[in-house]
Amino acid sequence: MAASTGIEAVAPCRASSKGDAHEITENRRPGSPRLAPKVRALTHPWDCAMMATTETLRGVLRTSRGQPILKLQSAEQRASLALDLLSLGSRAALGVSFLLSVSDRLGFYGNPGERGVSWGTFERFLGYAAKVNAFAPAWMIPFLGTAATVLELLLGVTLVLGLALRWAAFGSAGLLFLFGSAMAISFGIKSPFDYSVFAAMCCALFLGLAGSNRWTVDSLL
Repeated sequence: MAASTGIEAVAPCRASSKGDAHEITENRRPGSPRLAPKVRALTHPWDCAMMATTETLRGVLRTSRGQPILKLQSAEQRASLALDLLSLGSRAALGVSFLLSVSDRLGFYGNPGERGVSWGTFERFLGYAAKVNAFAPAWMIPFLGTAATVLELLLGVTLVLGLALRWAAFGSAGLLFLFGSAMAISFGIKSPFDYSVFAAMCCALFLGLAGSNRWTVDSLL
């Protein structure tokens, strides 16, 4: 005998044979008997969109091995999550640093003398490049400054997107090593450590050697 308890259950949003989407909801009092659910048709596309968004978030909040982040218990599970998050943070930090540096020297970040602006124009950046590469002949400075700008722009975009991640990471490590070495030669060994250049280089090496492909374009290709 069916009892009148107003029971409805929840099921995934899908189309019926007639093309109508249906939703099953459950609103049962604690302790009351479980009865067959009642199915009602979804009357608004927003219902399906919300359910699809929920499933997408559930997929994002998982490690690269498909384990729910909020239910991790073992050390191995936590290590997998840590690797994913450290890789994402390293990519973002390196990539955004490159892109902000390029935008500054091209004048996109602000004009010379404004707060937070280091150069403001490419000419002022070339003057800084001449100081960093004081050991190089003057005719090489425009080439070195242009090459560094192109490489930083390319590496910044690929790191943020996670595209060709291994190549971008090793390329970043090489560029930072050259930059730090030039600073050490021109300004003294303390200078690259003051600006954490070699720390950023080690971060890039970590990405290239052991970084996770979670949340990257590479993982979609």
